[in-house]
Amino acid sequence: MADLRDDRDFRAGHLPGARHVMPDKVQTFAAGVDASKPILLVCANGVRVGQGLQGPEGPGPFRRSTAWKGGIDAWQQAGLPLRSTPRTRPEPLR
Repeated sequence: MADLRDDRDFRAGHLPGARHVMPDKVQTFAAGVDASKPILLVCANGVRVGQGLQGPEGPGPFRRSTAWKGGIDAWQQAGLPLRSTPRTRPEPLR
């Protein structure tokens, strides 16, 4: 599972077990992911996930991915839990 939001938003609350990937580093992250395995992508509202699923020249790096429809906003509206991350944790993939 990859969370494609900025640092502040990720630290404020993210899905349990999510890996933080800065939005401008999706391609770098994708290079290290096993393309044969599906991955769940999440962002605030679905826009950045759409960009990760569809690159400028066709299908993006996550061809076998699933997006959480509505992003973190929909997750919270459903009353599902989020985890916060203190600033002392390692920095996200950059």
